[in-house]
Amino acid sequence: AEPPRQQLPWDLKSQQQQILRRSEFLMRLMLELFQYRRQGPQLANALILKKCLKQQIWEVSPVQVRQLPSIGDIIAQKLQAGGLATLDALASGDPRLIEVAC
Repeated sequence: AEPPRQQLPWDLKSQQQQILRRSEFLMRLMLELFQYRRQGPQLANALILKKCLKQQIWEVSPVQVRQLPSIGDIIAQKLQAGGLATLDALASGDPRLIEVAC
């Protein structure tokens, strides 16, 4: 099955892309502001939000591995089926099991 974001009609995908482009500008402003004010916790949260928006997936997603570079939806689904969907599970996983899952 296709991931939900790929099942959207063209007009909704277009609106989604517009929102994501605008969010990049807002995130840059937030990061600069929090860095200037030396607000560490807010800066950390803004960095996490920026990463999530860029990857179009939330940090607490059951398929956390999708956040890694070069990991697409298909590989993420295979890793999830193999019980390796979280970053912790992947980091501590047996390389042979990871290879079999992919």
